[in-house]
Amino acid sequence: MLGDSSIMKMATMRFFVIEHFLGMLIAITLGTLGHSLVKRTTNDTTKYNRQLWLFGLALLVIVASIPWPIRPGFEAHGWI
Repeated sequence: MLGDSSIMKMATMRFFVIEHFLGMLIAITLGTLGHSLVKRTTNDTTKYNRQLWLFGLALLVIVASIPWPIRPGFEAHGWI
C-alpha cells in the first residue's frame, strides 16, 4: 500500500495509512513517556502535573486519530 501513489489521492486511505498510524504511534509514545516519568517522581504535585499533561495530550491525540463518521469521506463507515 505504501508504494502505491494513488493512495495519497484518496482521503480515506491516506488517513488510515499515514495519519491514523502516526497519531496512534505518538499517543503510545506519550503514554509510555508519561508512565516512566511518573514512576520516577517522588513529589506528588510534579507527579500530578506530569500525569495531567502527558496523559491528557495522549488522549487528545487518540481522539483526533479516530475515524469519526462526521469527517468528510467517512460517512459510510459510521452511523450517519
